[in-house]
Amino acid sequence: MSDPRPDELVKFIDALTETAPDGYEPWLFRCEHQGKDPKLSYGSWKDESARMTVDEAVDWMRGGGNVGIAATADGPLVNVDVDDDEATTLDDVKDTLLVRSRSRTGFHAIYFEAEDSDEVPNIPTENAGEVRANWQYVVAPGSYVPADDPEALPPEKQDLAGYYTVLEDRPPARISLEELPQVFLDYHQQGGEADVDRDDMPGTHSTTRDAEGTPTTHRPH
Repeated sequence: MSDPRPDELVKFIDALTETAPDGYEPWLFRCEHQGKDPKLSYGSWKDESARMTVDEAVDWMRGGGNVGIAATADGPLVNVDVDDDEATTLDDVKDTLLVRSRSRTGFHAIYFEAEDSDEVPNIPTENAGEVRANWQYVVAPGSYVPADDPEALPPEKQDLAGYYTVLEDRPPARISLEELPQVFLDYHQQGGEADVDRDDMPGTHSTTRDAEGTPTTHRPH
């Protein structure tokens, strides 16, 4: 059980776009089979030429590939990427579209930036996760990346270890900067902002990339 699940991607996209701002289209691109890295043979994931339609993304998954979804500099999408749901619980985030990550202990809270909000920036933390709002991405639901240690999970979580799945099937809420979970506000107030080329992902290594998406450095969470 390791093939991507295109139906899960479709479920996610349907919820994502149900009440999306006018003109919003998700920035989808190819990721490696069973991996989080962009498929660079198609070019930089930031290039329009590498972008996929929903139908293309579904076909890519049917062929075994994973899919990334990016927040862009001029787009409204905000991904709150939580690494540990005990440190930042579901009760700590504003109700919205939620995705359970492959570790089954982290999650992605998916929002659109509120029109009256100060700009939501990329916000890195040491080990709590990251806010990804400006040319950063997360792996989309339906994708599969082998979990690091699935046997360490509770039995009820082991069957879905490695999969990104929709946890709460609802349209994204609008969020303002001050509504982010407190841990991210604390880091933001300390003056930290993530580089727009970093591709940190839950439960693995943080990666810095150059303008073409090529990995340059790594550090563990």
